[in-house]
Amino acid sequence: TFVRLRNQETGFASDGLVVVRATNYRPGTRQEQAAALSQFHERVLERVRAVPGVVAAGGTNVLPYTRTTADRTRAQLLIRGTAAEDTRLQLPLSGADVSPGYLETMGIRLLSGRPIDARDTTDSPMVVLVSEKAAKTLWPDRDPIGQQVYWGADSPSPNNPYCTVVGVVSNVRHLAGERDDGLEFYYPYTQYPITNIYYVVRTSGDAAALIPSVREAVQSIDRNAAIVFAKTFDHLIDETLWQR
Repeated sequence: TFVRLRNQETGFASDGLVVVRATNYRPGTRQEQAAALSQFHERVLERVRAVPGVVAAGGTNVLPYTRTTADRTRAQLLIRGTAAEDTRLQLPLSGADVSPGYLETMGIRLLSGRPIDARDTTDSPMVVLVSEKAAKTLWPDRDPIGQQVYWGADSPSPNNPYCTVVGVVSNVRHLAGERDDGLEFYYPYTQYPITNIYYVVRTSGDAAALIPSVREAVQSIDRNAAIVFAKTFDHLIDETLWQR
């Protein structure tokens, strides 16, 4: 059982990944915070990508095999359609605010549409990428690209509006032994502020050997940024399995 859990298909490639957990803060409104923090995170990622042996890097506030995804929330979704089609659903969900390049760094495949990229800014329309499971569950008889969805307990508002689906990506398992009925949403971190972030770094060699260099690259941008930990992704996976 343990070997099977360790060898489960996760939906991403953990080999060669380093994860740095860090925190930072900027004051202001949601838009002001999102703009300031995403600019800071991009400076960090540019510095990390310049480290010899680093192939790619991205950032997210929710990462598989960590406490941020220990339990998927059974959250309320509102699917926009005609008056007769508007539907509220309660489903097991996981949502993440991610940087351009995060999904590619993780090895999460783009199946249709476009990735999150530079066109997604604080001032641009709100968008979202959904997992293949989410697309088939929410729009079984139509193309999910261009559809609109709202995640929240209340009604849509300027701070939490309907988001337009611009891409569909492969499914991800968030914990060993997890059922495969969960849905994933990915939002641009340029549109939502991330104060607690995981910098995910893909390396071309020994991931563990690059941890000091990656850690130093993160701190070189802001010595006041608090680094919670820096470890390989395989280490994160093993931490969820040691009791078993």
